[in-house]
Amino acid sequence: MSGRAPDLHIRDEVLDPRRSFILEAPAGSGKTALLTARFLALLAEAPHPRQVMAVTFTRKAAAEMADRIAGLLRAAAEGRPAGG
Repeated sequence: MSGRAPDLHIRDEVLDPRRSFILEAPAGSGKTALLTARFLALLAEAPHPRQVMAVTFTRKAAAEMADRIAGLLRAAAEGRPAGG
């Protein structure tokens, strides 16, 4: 076994800003991380940040995603690697 997620091709497709997706997956499957990555990919393409929107089903997930996005944007602004 290669150690790669069996749905890696789908995860890659979700990052394509030309396509729309609904993401449904069980708890702990990486939805928030994938939505965060998609949000940042869309943000990079959008003429204005307010043209990008993400919808989650819980306030907890929305807050977690917002924290992750803010942290990644801060790191980029400071020239730090993501997650570091």
